[in-house]
Amino acid sequence: MLVSPFKLVVLPIRLLVAARDRRIPSLTKPLHRAHNLCFLSLEAVTRFGYLKGRKFICQKILPLGVSTLYGAQQLIEVADLLSTVRNVKPFNKQVVYEFYANLADLEIRSSGLMQVYVRGKMFEFSPSIINRMFDIDIAVVDPKLPLIFTYATKNEVSELLSGGHVKRWKYLTTARFTQSMIMLHKISCFNWYPTTNLNTLQFDRSQLLYMIANRRPFNFGQFVYDHVRSIAAQSGPSNTRLAYPNLIYQILCFQREVPVYATDKFSGDPAHFAFDAKSCSQLDTPLVITPRMELADDLSDVIELLLKMKARLADTWGDYDDPESDVAEEDGVASDGDSDTSDGDGSDGDGDRDASVGES
Repeated sequence: MLVSPFKLVVLPIRLLVAARDRRIPSLTKPLHRAHNLCFLSLEAVTRFGYLKGRKFICQKILPLGVSTLYGAQQLIEVADLLSTVRNVKPFNKQVVYEFYANLADLEIRSSGLMQVYVRGKMFEFSPSIINRMFDIDIAVVDPKLPLIFTYATKNEVSELLSGGHVKRWKYLTTARFTQSMIMLHKISCFNWYPTTNLNTLQFDRSQLLYMIANRRPFNFGQFVYDHVRSIAAQSGPSNTRLAYPNLIYQILCFQREVPVYATDKFSGDPAHFAFDAKSCSQLDTPLVITPRMELADDLSDVIELLLKMKARLADTWGDYDDPESDVAEEDGVASDGDSDTSDGDGSDGDGDRDASVGES
């Protein structure tokens, strides 16, 4: 009988959490008295009223060994993200709603442990436990850089995602992605960077695909944590779908059993990713760019280069003051040159200014 890798990981982690709970029982309880078994505060009850009934962006499973998905599978394996598309389980909808409602009351212990109240117990919710659940190593991730970051330009990203067919970002659409990148984009829209706009081209998401394709390390746990917190911070009525419901419920079950009530409703089994040939309908269609379009693009490149040079000058010289003028002012000479007659050549201010330009 085959045992799920997720179950093999859950058991030792649960044992560790149980041992910690026995050693420090206070970690299972909130710092302040809870409003009831489901909500830490009265405000959480109010938030739950807004959250209940909102739809989810459910995560999916990537089947292995499928020819149309194999290119994406290889990239995901190399990026050490395969568990994020394989270890996906059904979730308790009511528990996920309660989690989101209580998340604004996140408690941070003196040790730095971050916990959320769920059905009478405190559960850790942090980037580290998310990465641990999916066995993601972030030792080589540079914490000084943004979570999604690449030195590549938009045009370079466009060229990679399209397999070299589209060299400018402004002409890129998801329909012009390569087959592997189409699947990576689709996977990201459900499991990594959730959105309901599957065909909308967003540069941050495209940068993430660029990072994965180039084997750049990615702090998945921190990204999920920040994204979930940002959703929970939205107060009041909203139609925004709730992201990562499968992951959230798994994080809770990863630590200990979560009580199930008779009124709870579970999601169905996660769907599987599948390749849709219609999604790359423009892949083999030549991109028509007229000479006039090329000229406009070249001018845009020149303008962009000049703006970068201007920014570099600003970093070096401030507000583009002439450095020679600064030296002159330090020597007690007026910057406009109207009193500069020390050379005895009879030049007026304008003459000095013209000469200095010529010399420079």
